[in-house]
Amino acid sequence: MHLRLYPILYGLSIVLYIQKGRLMPNSSTLKFFLVSASVFTGLFVLGYSLYGYKFVHEWALYHLTRKDPRHSVSVFWLKQLYDMVDGDKMHLNLITLIFRLGFIIWVSLKFRKNIVIAMFMTTMVFTIFNTVYTAQYTIWEIQFFPLIFK
Repeated sequence: MHLRLYPILYGLSIVLYIQKGRLMPNSSTLKFFLVSASVFTGLFVLGYSLYGYKFVHEWALYHLTRKDPRHSVSVFWLKQLYDMVDGDKMHLNLITLIFRLGFIIWVSLKFRKNIVIAMFMTTMVFTIFNTVYTAQYTIWEIQFFPLIFK
């Protein structure tokens, strides 16, 4: 889970930091992006060729439909609990995904000169506004504490 999300979550923050806050990419940044995207795409294609649709489902699609209100402390847990009784009235997971991606782009741009804060804030946005928030997500957040509070 963590290894497949890190490049997506932190990619923009890393690229902006490498460029020293400049918004327009230079040739070395484009090379970095192309090599990284090729490696991740290649690994995705390899996983798909070995395991088929099950790989795609476990890699991403499961998280768009996951509901676990009994083990979650998410800000959306009450809605999920009601949805278990009444049925899902809207696609909350997709809506929150779009919200989180927009917020992550904003955080990456806002804190582009401080990679530690940018990555910490990205992690907080992604975990806190996830439709399922379990205790294991605190590990994602705690890993930045030594860097922030030094």
